[in-house]
Amino acid sequence: MSCQHGAGGRLQQGKLRAEYDFTDAYNGGNSLKFSGDVAGKTDQDVRLYSTKLEVTEKTKLRVAHKGGKGSKVYMAFSTTPDYKFDDADAWKELTLSDNWTNEEFDLSSLAGKTIYAVKLFFEHEGAVKDYQFNLGQLTISDNHQAPQAPTGLSVVKQSLKNAQEAEAVVQFAGNQDADFYEVYEKDGDNWRLLTGSSASTIYLPRVSRSANATGTTQELKVVAVGKNGLRSEAASTSFNWGMTVQDTTLPRPLAENIVPGAKVIGSTFPNTEGGEGIEGMLNGTITSLSDKWSSGQLSGSVDIRLTQPRSVVRWVMDHAGAGGESVNDGLMNTKDFDLYYKDTDGEWKLAKEVRGNKAHVTDITLDKPITAQDWRLHVITSDNGTPWKAIRIYNWKMYESLDTESQIFQWLR
Repeated sequence: MSCQHGAGGRLQQGKLRAEYDFTDAYNGGNSLKFSGDVAGKTDQDVRLYSTKLEVTEKTKLRVAHKGGKGSKVYMAFSTTPDYKFDDADAWKELTLSDNWTNEEFDLSSLAGKTIYAVKLFFEHEGAVKDYQFNLGQLTISDNHQAPQAPTGLSVVKQSLKNAQEAEAVVQFAGNQDADFYEVYEKDGDNWRLLTGSSASTIYLPRVSRSANATGTTQELKVVAVGKNGLRSEAASTSFNWGMTVQDTTLPRPLAENIVPGAKVIGSTFPNTEGGEGIEGMLNGTITSLSDKWSSGQLSGSVDIRLTQPRSVVRWVMDHAGAGGESVNDGLMNTKDFDLYYKDTDGEWKLAKEVRGNKAHVTDITLDKPITAQDWRLHVITSDNGTPWKAIRIYNWKMYESLDTESQIFQWLR
């Protein structure tokens, strides 16, 4: 039995705003952020789930959370089908901290009962400006064993941009008891999360090391994460740079992606796309499999408005393979799609069309600079024949200038 955190809490009293937080994530990916200005001494419910979980003597609750100072925060469970939260044993107060905190609670006192609903309860002691509480992980499980570690980790492809930045593809043998895998790089004495993926072949768009790094190799590791949220021992391998950081000049600053901050102003897709909505492709990041736009509707248009009119010369789309999905065959990558812009007369005009794409990343220099504030992505064919049909786009990026840094090596095997 396992229940892990998801998005979409329902705020009964409307005081706190619930949203995904991609900038302050627990172990990469995202977290759920509850924030707002608290006017005074108030109590607020945030109902997270309707469920049906039978509790045993072995059942435990694990919660990863951050923030919330100025209040008391409880995880509470309804043990009756009418969704009442009257069972005193089913309320667990969290110990709040400004740092990410993991807490475990024994639920054996509820053994023989059934959990029908899960909620957060905020008890505010007074007015708080810019209140924030982040929920990073919530697990209710009888299984307290970590998954087995991956084996056979190796770098199967790599491309160096300079002595401090590279791309790579790693591969390993996974395990059935793993829900997904996390990839880390070591820089000095610190480990840095690169990405998470359910695949055992993972594309890493940016492997990096600092200017004071020594030697010609860098350690990478992969850990398996179980459905119960527990992590395995790590599998490790070395990334061979073949040079020290002093062997090439530092790269020039990259051109700025001007899409972050854009607003969705129109769409032929449903308004609610779960945790992988349209905004997921506008933030310019790839932190996990959920940091994307995914839609079961296989064609249609999305209109966005940039923060101001921009003169665009380059257009980049990160497809499923860029996020670690369908890396080997590209079948999940978007096949046919168009870019439009709205001209000064308010008419939509074609900027570029793409047909037959199978690449993980589509990087296009426009025929001429186009100045506009409103842009449209029109997806015609969602994929290249995968049986798991969906649109999967991790990033829609645009630039006002071209990057002049060239890669110093092509893909190496």
